[in-house]
Amino acid sequence: AMRPSGIRKSNVFDSIVHISLYMGMRRDLDLALVRAFLTVVESGGVTRAAAALGMSQAAASQQIKRIRLS
Repeated sequence: AMRPSGIRKSNVFDSIVHISLYMGMRRDLDLALVRAFLTVVESGGVTRAAAALGMSQAAASQQIKRIRLS
């Protein structure tokens, strides 16, 4: 089944599993970063995620970048 945003549930689940495995290796990962990542996945893009999270697109992009650099 497709989510309203066009993202399949399995993709969201895969992302959660990926982050969970990553957090197992990195216990210091900020939950706000995880929330930003999952919102990007669920919404289909950084701009939409930023709006949903109440932040600028630049701030959301920075949070995603922090995950990649961690």
